[in-house]
Amino acid sequence: MNYQETIDWLTHFPIFQPKNVINGKARMDLITIRALLSYLGNPQDACSFIHIAGTNGKGSTAAYLYSILTQTPMHIGFFTSPYLFDWQEQIQVDNQWIDDSSLAVLASLVRDTAQTYHLHPSIYEVTCAIAFLYFQQKKCNLVILEVGLGGDQDATNVVSHTICALITAIGLDHTELLGNTLSEIASHKSGIIKPDCDVIVYPQTKEVIDVIAAKCHQMQARMHIVPQIQADTQDLSGQTFKGYRTHLLGTYQVQNAMMAIQTCHLLQKKGYPLSQSDIHYGIEKTTWPCRFEIIQKDPIRIVDGSHNIQGVRTLKESLETYFKDQKIIFVMGVLQDKAYEEMIDILGPLSAGFFTITPPNPRALDAYELATRIQSKGYKAVSSSMAQVIDQMHSIDSIVCFFGSLYYVGQIRKKILDENKGSQ
Repeated sequence: MNYQETIDWLTHFPIFQPKNVINGKARMDLITIRALLSYLGNPQDACSFIHIAGTNGKGSTAAYLYSILTQTPMHIGFFTSPYLFDWQEQIQVDNQWIDDSSLAVLASLVRDTAQTYHLHPSIYEVTCAIAFLYFQQKKCNLVILEVGLGGDQDATNVVSHTICALITAIGLDHTELLGNTLSEIASHKSGIIKPDCDVIVYPQTKEVIDVIAAKCHQMQARMHIVPQIQADTQDLSGQTFKGYRTHLLGTYQVQNAMMAIQTCHLLQKKGYPLSQSDIHYGIEKTTWPCRFEIIQKDPIRIVDGSHNIQGVRTLKESLETYFKDQKIIFVMGVLQDKAYEEMIDILGPLSAGFFTITPPNPRALDAYELATRIQSKGYKAVSSSMAQVIDQMHSIDSIVCFFGSLYYVGQIRKKILDENKGSQ
């Protein structure tokens, strides 16, 4: 395949739907990915990994680590999903996306191998396979590997050379697949813990910590719980904490940064070439789009990919911290399997009104249905489209927060930033 044929192939896979796993039409296990990687020569065995699972914060924590470690002489791989703007952003080495030529060659190899051995990998399994091949090709010293969903049965969990396993904040999400309690979900997330690795854990409830501790004991791994901290100063330019500065604004971001910092201190003890100045500069340099990100300041426009209860609670906390006693106009678009009723209850009291949109995903909740539910709770709501909402923003001087599914938030961000560039 050439590059365009590759992109066409990769973007025409079916979108993952949990209901297909539940009704047996799709699989969520490691059988196919292990077989595929075995036929490809097990490229994942050539690298060492920092493996990150969690309900919220894993992407931001991964971004902090990537920013820090790419200050060093090491070759650093980075795997994240889903993508916001471009398919290739999911696979990076040394701050460069996978190049067009490598993507075409490796995707062709994965496709041909799957066909030869009559395998039927999902798009996520294909993406993981391409990533592992690329990291092997680029001779990465360390790879930062973000789990897609869960942990134990996620396609990333084929790795065996895990130096550090990180478990960020755990909350109730994907309950139809992972269980209805925090302990059940924690059991899946802690499946990434490998023998004799270091396990860095976000401050959690005792219910969650007990599950992770039991897994660490079973695997003879060392657990390190990151202390709970708060920012020393906060304003719209960033936050300071413990002598560090971050430009990520969410109130939870200082805790995510501490996850990365503690991981780096452990890497230093293991002999990795990593200085304190690398850590300081990397934290300050970190960017991570669509996580309580202010993309316009006059008037204020915020984009936030919170799409579960825990995420929306932290969104509310951040809004109350930076915009105390101010009413917010929310633009909300979610998938129908999310707890949108509770999201409305959490953010409703802060709202001056809602616009609703339908995200571009087969699992999307219809904008009209969502608006109707919001109205039934006593709040103003108008169903709309992305194009209509962008157009209406020109006449709104209030603070507007776009939140919900990353399937639409990334597109909104791009449209607003492109429009602002065009008007300069």
